[in-house]
Amino acid sequence: MKKPECPGNKIMRLLFFFSVLILFFSCATVPRFSMQEEGQEFTILPGGGFVYFWVDIGSGRSLVENIFFNGDSRDIDDILNRTNSAAAVVFGPNEGSQRSFFLAAFGSYPRSMANFSFSFSRDWRTQRSSTGSRYWHSRSSSLSLALARNMVLVSDHDPFDVSLRNDSVPPGFLDFRRDKALAGWINDPLEFFDSLMDSMEIPIRIPAEELYFGLISLPNAHDDETEKLWEMTMHIRVGSDRDARTFQGLLNIAMLFFRPAPGMDMSTQLLLSLLMANPIQQNEEFLILRSPPMNVAALSLLFGIFSISSSNISIY
Repeated sequence: MKKPECPGNKIMRLLFFFSVLILFFSCATVPRFSMQEEGQEFTILPGGGFVYFWVDIGSGRSLVENIFFNGDSRDIDDILNRTNSAAAVVFGPNEGSQRSFFLAAFGSYPRSMANFSFSFSRDWRTQRSSTGSRYWHSRSSSLSLALARNMVLVSDHDPFDVSLRNDSVPPGFLDFRRDKALAGWINDPLEFFDSLMDSMEIPIRIPAEELYFGLISLPNAHDDETEKLWEMTMHIRVGSDRDARTFQGLLNIAMLFFRPAPGMDMSTQLLLSLLMANPIQQNEEFLILRSPPMNVAALSLLFGIFSISSSNISIY
């Protein structure tokens, strides 16, 4: 039976499709995009998703190039030059959403040139949203795209038909992401973390209430961007300081005895090695996990952890 696609792969495919679309755009000088309010980009996304993430192109460009575009930057330089940041949400099988994903990219895009290019495409056709707005739709890729001067919306459903917006960001997330090139959160961390523990055969249940993840660029002497080093950090909020101290001790002890089980997939093995690399720390009600320095090849594998709890998701 074919292995279902995980949200990590879905995000990569989404960004690939997005790159093909923006290749219609002409070259121009890109003015800086100014967000009116911090965290505003997440309110554009639909609510009720499985995982939300954000990437800053300025600090995470090599990350995007080498993970999402496999290191081939010849055709995407213009895209990244035009984009300042992007935010996205991926939906799991239990969210009851009509869509699988939704991405909003922020920058400077020549809307008139893109509309002109799409008008000559046999695949792309304009459709009218239930809201009355018009957008482009591709039958072959099942993608829908809406263009604005400083924003592009991409989804596999009407990009204007969002009955429930994501009206909030988890407390503390905006502070958490400040030094990160990429950061995100998981909406149901309890189920997600239970799945991780089960996959690693660790009989511990963590009462996770919030889970943030992020990537920090580390200074190194490599000229090759594929060898650029990154640290992944994960903050897991439990009920109280006391709970955090208790589970910090339990997990640190468990890590001394558990090893990869036979047949364990590579992404889970990598996550296990991440957990074992450094002692789990505690700060108030948060458990803090830090990876050893990783290159983009290791990070690509690590993106597969989303398949553990959302193995039934597919982009179509």
